[in-house]
Amino acid sequence: MSNMLSRMDDQIMQAKEEAQSRKDILDRVEKWILALEEENWLEEYEKVRDYRIILPFQANCLEITGTNWQLFLSYLYLKQ
Repeated sequence: MSNMLSRMDDQIMQAKEEAQSRKDILDRVEKWILALEEENWLEEYEKVRDYRIILPFQANCLEITGTNWQLFLSYLYLKQ
């Protein structure tokens, strides 16, 4: 009987250790997932920030290009 109780205590201890090990692994996985989500969010934020900076310059370049084409076409029309 004592031997059986001792084995049960050992099994209970082993089960607790395994449960703690699984909990530690799940905690690490959760931290890893959160880190990935944060990294993805930062990448998206950087893209949006870059577009926010670049788009006004691109619009300005298109406006200048359009104006240049208008001037060029006016020149060609007046030259005829």
